[in-house]
Amino acid sequence: MREENTYIISGLSEADSDALFARYMSGECSADDMALLTAWSAESADNKKYLEQLGEIWNHAPEAVTTQAFDEDAAWKRLQARMHIQPEQSESGERSSETPVVKSIWERLGPVRIAASVALLVGIAATLYILATKTEQPLQRSLAATDKPVESRLSDGSAVHLNSGTRLDYPEQFKGNVREVTLSGEAFFKIQRNESKPFIIHAGPVDVRVLGTSFNVKAYPGREEVLVSVESGKVRCAAANDSIELIAGEEGIYNLRTKKLRKVIMEDPNAFAFRTRILNFRNKPLSKVLDEIGDAYQVNFIIRNPVLENCLYTSRHQLAPLEEVLFVLRETMNVSTTRQGNTIYIDAYFSSSCVAFFVDPLQGSPAKCALSEKKSAHNKLQKRILNRL
Repeated sequence: MREENTYIISGLSEADSDALFARYMSGECSADDMALLTAWSAESADNKKYLEQLGEIWNHAPEAVTTQAFDEDAAWKRLQARMHIQPEQSESGERSSETPVVKSIWERLGPVRIAASVALLVGIAATLYILATKTEQPLQRSLAATDKPVESRLSDGSAVHLNSGTRLDYPEQFKGNVREVTLSGEAFFKIQRNESKPFIIHAGPVDVRVLGTSFNVKAYPGREEVLVSVESGKVRCAAANDSIELIAGEEGIYNLRTKKLRKVIMEDPNAFAFRTRILNFRNKPLSKVLDEIGDAYQVNFIIRNPVLENCLYTSRHQLAPLEEVLFVLRETMNVSTTRQGNTIYIDAYFSSSCVAFFVDPLQGSPAKCALSEKKSAHNKLQKRILNRL
């Protein structure tokens, strides 16, 4: 079948016919292809002449190409090269540089030219897209709080409050379908709500995913636990193939040793202490008290006498400098404090009577700490502290 400037082989589409002609001219026809072309050329003299013209172009090409596997794009490129350099012969046998013999064939192969052009444009577009995607990767920023807390606002409007000794890595601009940051240390987040672009915090082995809420994440390197405390909204925590959902007033705790993730009611009044700068302790073991004071002021405590670890401590501190906190600790617990850099050593004064109590882990009841005698000044200070709570 033939339309103007177009030859179509019976049983094939126009595109498939053009592809077959291209394979024929590049010498990459299979046995089935040759059988189909032979039968088609026998249908009419016009068909036969057209096929002979294609063969003449290939025979006059400056080089022959053979290949075992057909590559249609490569074949078409070789065909184009030969068609452009092959001139027409005059009746005298001389070649003319004015009118190529392939002009009518080139016109008839218009659909192949279009397909090749489209493929070329698609390839260029894909390359440009990949390059553009790579160059559009947002710049990474780091926010660090060393000796004091730092507040900042991210590009999406979310507010972050970093405790001392904390680092936050985040992109200059949030791209894609999620907003992701990486946290080492402790930070309070107030996330700008965006239901189509969740906010994800990578805190060690724990991923915290939110849409819009306020919460605190504590993930200091070297600590046994990662804590997520929710002030408002809803938070999803995931770690070690497990996940939990937290709402306001709940806390998620992941233990790095046991690799267990659990949810508890948030009973610690100091969950947001580094941000509020208010510390409340009521009958709390001294070891836990010192952990929280250490987080708030970025110092390390070492209790030299293990008997002190479970002594119960009661006090309240609001926007107080560390020295004031240590003074109250010394007076209420009758202990000594020795500071060396960022490390503070706690020692006990021993005598026959006690000034504090601790819970015996075996009996579950208060047992006396063998510390120094109470003083009247100490009694007054304890009463004043209890009245403030």
